[in-house]
Amino acid sequence: AGSAHAEDLVFTLTNGTIKGNNLTLASGTGSIGTADQAVQTAITGSLSANSGESMYISQTGLAPLTVNTATAGKDINLKALKGIMMTGVDSNKAMGYLTAGNVINLSTESGNIGDTGSGIRILNNGAVVNAAAQNGNVYLTGEGTGDLVLGKITATELSVTDDTGTVKLARAANTTRTASQANIT
Repeated sequence: AGSAHAEDLVFTLTNGTIKGNNLTLASGTGSIGTADQAVQTAITGSLSANSGESMYISQTGLAPLTVNTATAGKDINLKALKGIMMTGVDSNKAMGYLTAGNVINLSTESGNIGDTGSGIRILNNGAVVNAAAQNGNVYLTGEGTGDLVLGKITATELSVTDDTGTVKLARAANTTRTASQANIT
């Protein structure tokens, strides 16, 4: 069994899409959505999600998908029409990041994944990170002392920052390199 929580309990479900401000999704030991049927959102605030298995979330609204934190025992799959951002670091709150047991897949039809100076924070635990910004840039920030493993990245520009861990490149057979410019520090 899973649960959904929206800040101030102000959210609506319209034609299968969750609309509202801040949204928290939790699935316990199961998954949030499926590969064939992602949970559709149109939120204007931030997303916090926790899944014992995998999560499949698609932001169909005009606002970017802004992630506070996302944790999955297996895979994280986040898709958005207008970009994926990370909430800013607040000294009064614990810093959120994305952490998955196997793979993190991020994709957007337009806009960036992350932003200059505010990359998508990924826990360095060896999970492969794939990112596709069809007409934008990808900004990633590794967190922790493990390995940040980059898989297939499609972007105009790639920027990866990792102060304490190791950045590794993992390339599956028959994949292509499509970033026109990369900056890894």
